[in-house]
Amino acid sequence: MQVLAGSVLVAMSACASPPVEKPSPGSGDVNDAIRYGRAFIQELMEKDDVPGVSVVFVNDRKVLWAEGFGWASQEDATKMTAQTPMKLASVTKVLTAVAIMQLVERGIVSLDAPISKYLPEFSIQSRFDTTSITIRQILSHHSGLPHDRMQGFKLYTGEDAAPDDLIEQFRNLPKDARSLHLTSAPGQVHSYSNLGFALLGSVIERTTETAYWDYLEKHLFQPLGMSSSAIVYPNHESGIKHANGFTPEGEINHRYIRDISSGGLASSAEDMGKVLLLLQGKFPEVLSPQSAFEMRKVQNESAEFDGDLRFGLALFLSPDHVRPKSLGHTGDDFPYHAALQVLPDEGFGVVVMTNSTTGQSLVREAASQILDVAYHATSRAHVSRQDDPELTNATVTLTEAQAQSYTGQYYAFPDLGIVEVVANGTDLVVDFHQTRLADAKLIPKGNHLFDIRLRLFGFVPLPTDLVLSGPKLQLQFETINDTQHAWITTDGMRGSIPIAVPVKPKPVPDSWMQRIGRYEVMDTESNAGKRR
Repeated sequence: MQVLAGSVLVAMSACASPPVEKPSPGSGDVNDAIRYGRAFIQELMEKDDVPGVSVVFVNDRKVLWAEGFGWASQEDATKMTAQTPMKLASVTKVLTAVAIMQLVERGIVSLDAPISKYLPEFSIQSRFDTTSITIRQILSHHSGLPHDRMQGFKLYTGEDAAPDDLIEQFRNLPKDARSLHLTSAPGQVHSYSNLGFALLGSVIERTTETAYWDYLEKHLFQPLGMSSSAIVYPNHESGIKHANGFTPEGEINHRYIRDISSGGLASSAEDMGKVLLLLQGKFPEVLSPQSAFEMRKVQNESAEFDGDLRFGLALFLSPDHVRPKSLGHTGDDFPYHAALQVLPDEGFGVVVMTNSTTGQSLVREAASQILDVAYHATSRAHVSRQDDPELTNATVTLTEAQAQSYTGQYYAFPDLGIVEVVANGTDLVVDFHQTRLADAKLIPKGNHLFDIRLRLFGFVPLPTDLVLSGPKLQLQFETINDTQHAWITTDGMRGSIPIAVPVKPKPVPDSWMQRIGRYEVMDTESNAGKRR
């Protein structure tokens, strides 16, 4: 049943409370967030053995805090600073989207034009009625393009590991996509696609007759004064030296990806503070407030299978019922991890980055908790999240009829295969048909939300701290087309696609039932297997 990818034990985990005590809400002092964030990051670095972290925190007017912790390289005895570049991985997509919006402002690109207008050689196989994929659909991950399965999408570690023609491969993606198939009809459902943002890099190059990295340097990095930002690419002299990465095998100092406009950017915390301000409309000479607003606006209200998922242009948005509203993006290019998050109504924003394999949960937790403290320190409402009826933690009791409405067989992601939700009176249990090693009891919390209690062999409780620390994960059901679908929610925010969709088992035909029995293999070529 994951979201950000992994086994059932990884997906169904919950985290302990932050180890550093939070300030009381309502102080009116935004510096509470800085003091708390500094202590919280250092605590998590020690707990998770994370060598290096950098952070930047802004309000809607200026950078309030930028700092580095630990090491950019222990081999070179180089400390991490707010000016140290690190790989941003998929946070690169936000910068690619900004570049596209600049071209929209100049009348060079239209959000609702098909991508084939700018890349006429692009084609893709499809079983659907239309393959007219628009720029807007790609920016909002509703194009139906596959995730990253095109041959060649991989990470290259080491200065000499990347092939000499990696740039050529990147530029050939529009015509090479003809061997692929759409995964869904354009506009139908959210489907995250690295390939889509790689194609947007080609749109930038083709419409401006400029290399992707040169366009960003001229129209984004230079105007914003981002002197520690560049594309990381073989034989590309960027003038920056980004932090080494820390892996279980040791330090690495080169990490390349073919799809550069999807995940090839390196930047510093100090530079990313300017991006946070840009997203809030504070650099109108670089990106108009109208374009920044369009990026923050919900783009997928007509996609029925998205449920309460909200998505802008390259930005994940919080569901409508969640307060405060937030938007952001994360990136993972092991060992590098980054999290960008903004509270647009309050004007706060944060980016947290690390160069360590063990830092994936740190960047997400730190970004979320820093903004949480800032919001509750300065908000006039001072409402505790525990008092929010949408996020209540109280257990509710189902009737037998209500429990029965959730039952049935579901297809989860491939690692789990078929799972079955079974009702025993008012109790619900998830039976994993493929593994049979464990099941999960569902604890109803209201609003079709369930806590997940894993049980080894069906009766031995698995404490969540033995599984994995991380955000609080729950299972949420929603009825679509008269059938239940299930999502994983993370701290109240639902995942991007259903992780369990209903399936109706078909009866076994009589012709196959008649084949039931024990067989033996005959030891001669002239005799077939004989049943007995």
